Formats: sequence, structure tokens, C-alpha cells
Amino acid sequence: MAKEVAPELRRTAATNALDAYLLGCLLRSGLGVSKEPEQAFKLFSFAASKGDVFAITKLAGCYLSGEGTTKDIAKSIEHMKRAAELGDTRAMVDLAIGFEQGLEGQPLSLASALYYWEKAAKLGNSKAMLSCSSYYMYKSISIVVFGKPLYEKYEKKTGDWLRESAEAGNAQAMTQMAIRLEGNSLNPDAVAPDLKGSFAWRAKAAKSGLPLYIALLARSYQQGIGCEKDEREANRLISKAKADAKDDSEMLARIDTIAKLPLEQDYEAMAKGADSFQFDADGIDPKPATKSTAKRPVRGKSKNQRASTPALGTQLAVTDVAITPSGIEDTVYIDGRIQNLTGEAIDRVEVQISIEDRQGRLLGTTTAFLTPDTLQPRARGTFKAIDMGHPTIHHIKLELTANGKAIPWVDRSGKGVHD
Repeated sequence: MAKEVAPELRRTAATNALDAYLLGCLLRSGLGVSKEPEQAFKLFSFAASKGDVFAITKLAGCYLSGEGTTKDIAKSIEHMKRAAELGDTRAMVDLAIGFEQGLEGQPLSLASALYYWEKAAKLGNSKAMLSCSSYYMYKSISIVVFGKPLYEKYEKKTGDWLRESAEAGNAQAMTQMAIRLEGNSLNPDAVAPDLKGSFAWRAKAAKSGLPLYIALLARSYQQGIGCEKDEREANRLISKAKADAKDDSEMLARIDTIAKLPLEQDYEAMAKGADSFQFDADGIDPKPATKSTAKRPVRGKSKNQRASTPALGTQLAVTDVAITPSGIEDTVYIDGRIQNLTGEAIDRVEVQISIEDRQGRLLGTTTAFLTPDTLQPRARGTFKAIDMGHPTIHHIKLELTANGKAIPWVDRSGKGVHD
């Protein structure tokens, strides 16, 4: 088809901006014709001079790659901005990515990136909507320590943009919506759990036909999340996901990982306080030791118990920890619960998380803050963190601090998260 159309376009491209743009696309890609990058650049330049916004975006790409012309990052950005101002969401997305990741010789600017992400999102670009959601999610993480009202403001923007992206047909956003409705929001109070709603979003994501989302729907059937448990349907969907993945070894490995994940902990029961924690079961006195009279029981002492540091006069216990794949590429949730063992309230507990691979090598670190901000005597709090970019995560270790000072604590999670 392209081969037949090209001669006609060559006859009209000198005077018609749209035909110049279309011919330029053919000559740049080599689709059905010989590649002519220099001629494509000239055609895009002509069409751009007539105000064709798509040709302006193509010119920006030529300057960025040096295809058909001399590479010039400054001119590329100039044309991207011009196209963005004329309403081309592709140019807005390119600008956002450029400011986010840094183009050659150009400074990073997250504020500029967010400006263009939001500009494209408001024009209906679902990828931009999802990126806006991610930006506000990390903004909410970064400012949570400075005040709850700001945190809740950005958390709401996170959810609003995520829902818009999902409703616009973005399968990745649908999956993140499902995760939030399963109770995995950074601010659980802001999102009421809705397991049936979660299942509905996973089912919609699976309709995209992408193997990953089909496998994640199978996981819902396997665990009965928002639906009746159905091993037969789960197995059928896993088989379909593998068949659709074909020879993609990486995707097949991810599907196998999803299929073999153990059942998650009963966090609904945890939220209701249903556990069997005993204060003295590990030889720990729930009252802070004093320098003159404290006698520590020696029975059942945990090998993970840290030597007490009585500077704060407090003790905590990590009772539950879970590392849960989010369904989004290289992203996991790290959740846990901590109990105050003392008779005093503890303010602003910070959980510093070290992420390790199977060999115990440090991959990275992240931080979470305990909710509620003030942990009352004998009360339990929860923490939640997100880690991205470490697909080989195998184990974590924790450090607990309050106001920059270490807190003596004990690991009762059974996950070996103590140093």
C-alpha cells in the first residue's frame, strides 16, 4: 500500500503540508520505500512551516536523534515545546520524559516534567494520567513527615489521576486501581477496601490481552479475591497467559512467579488485632528496664534480639512483615506491623528498609513511617513502602528510629528482618 501511495504523495508534497508530512513519515521509516532521512527532514520542515503540529513533533525527533540533520538537543526541545503548545500530547509526553530523565546536556526538572505530564493528562492521555498519579504518590511519600494534611492532599490526587487513567483504558492503571482497592494504598484511611471492585478492575485489565494481566486475574481466582475461589479457572488463565507470551522468556518467568506465589497473610484479621502476641514469650519485659534494678529473663531469648539501648526508654516489636508483588513491572509493596511494648507513647517512628538479593548484597534502601503518628502504649501500628527497580529482591532488614535515634526492638515476624 505504501509503495503505491508514495508516487502520488511525491507529486503533491511540494504544495500540500499533510501530504508532505505523510511522505516524510514513509521516507523516514522506510515502510514500503527506500529510506531517505534527509528528504524526510526537508518534508517535515516544510509541513511544520505551514503549522502542521505532527510535523513539528517529527522535526523534534529528527533533531533529537540526528536523523536526516545535525543533532541539536536545544532545537529538539524548542520544537517539542512548540508542538506541545499547539496541543500535541505526544510532544508533551516526550518533554515530560526528557525533563524527568534528562536529555543530553540539559538539566533535570521534575517540576517541568510534572507540568507537561499534567498538560497531556488533562487532554486525555492515559499514560500521562498514570504518570501524574505516580508523581503525586511519591510526593505524598516525601512530605508525609511534614504534616498529614499535605499527605492526604497529594494522596487524593494520586487516586484521582489513577482512576482517570484506568477509566481511559490504561491496563497498568487498572491493575494499580485493583491493588489500592485490596487495601494496599499508602494511606489506607483514604481508600475503603472493595475486593469486588478490585476483581472488576483486574478483569478489565485482562481484557487488554496482555499476558501479565491475564496471569494476575488468575491470581485473583486462585486466592478468591473479590470472587469465588476457582482453581480450574485460575489454571486456565495461567495456561492462556503462557500461550500468549509465546517465546518471551522473561514474561514466561514472571507468569511462573505469579502462579507460584504463596497465599498472602490475612491482613484483614491483622487489622482487627487478631494475633496471639505475648509480651513475655520472648523473654522481654514490657516495662522499660531501669539501670539499678532490671533483671532480664534468660529463657527463650531470641537470637535476633538487639541489645537494649535505653536512651529512649522504649521497646518495639515487629510482628508482621510481607513483601508483595504489585503486578507492576519491578515494583513490590513492603508492609508490616509494629507493636509498642512499653507503657509510654512513641512519636513518629521511622522504618528504614535495606533491600537485599539472595546473596545478601545490598540493592538499595527505602523508608516508611509508622501509622498512626503516635503509637500508644501496647498499641499496634502499620507501615507501608514501595520499592521499584529491584526485580531480584529477596530479603529485607529493618532499622527503627524516632526523631533520629535508634529504638531497641525485637523481630517477632519470623522473617529475619533484624540485623
